[in-house]
Amino acid sequence: MREKQTCIACGKSSPETETNYTLISAQFGWRLTRFRKPDGTIVIEWRCADCWEDYKKHNPAALTKPGASPPKPSGTLPATPPGSAPSSGSAVGAQQRPKTLSNRPGPRR
Repeated sequence: MREKQTCIACGKSSPETETNYTLISAQFGWRLTRFRKPDGTIVIEWRCADCWEDYKKHNPAALTKPGASPPKPSGTLPATPPGSAPSSGSAVGAQQRPKTLSNRPGPRR
């Protein structure tokens, strides 16, 4: 069964595809948003690639998953990546490299 959707913003019809998964592929770039109305009704809105770009520019908060924390602004990342030694020289949090064939001492003769 072929499926078609309509862009909520411009009214453009989607290309005919076998499934909606094809529409959200890189080939077509259509996107959908979902939200719940106060009465509990779930609303799904389809947008073509051009309207999705415009929507992203004007609704950055809508791009986070429900319940997820919004992305941190740039410049607030930790000074050291997780799992690496802190810059203070302390060994707290540092991980020892496991011994492998490449870092074991050679055989004694």
